[in-house]
Amino acid sequence: MANDKKLIKCRLLGKDSYGTVYMAAPQPSHTNYSNTSTASQLVAVKSVPYLENDMHYLSLKLEGHILSELQGSPEIITCFGDDFSVENGTKFYNLLLEFAPEGTLSNIIELKPEVAD
Repeated sequence: MANDKKLIKCRLLGKDSYGTVYMAAPQPSHTNYSNTSTASQLVAVKSVPYLENDMHYLSLKLEGHILSELQGSPEIITCFGDDFSVENGTKFYNLLLEFAPEGTLSNIIELKPEVAD
């Protein structure tokens, strides 16, 4: 599930014990995308520090695998792939996800309780 996109993390969207999620956009100078239909779109990048056999890394890797298995379902966020990055000397494992401008399912339910019914 490798991906060669070059992304810029633009804004922090959320953080919990299983990763940090950023809104990201393609760097203007990079036009080689493994999925050209997403080239002009924002994406969500879920990141964890990479430590082999660490539960956070393994959990995020499993999440990416599950999302890939569910690819094509209109109710499930699309996973565009994964990659590794180095930021300030720390290696990160990144899951590249469809950006949901409405927020999380929890956000939607809070705003529109009838969705939960």
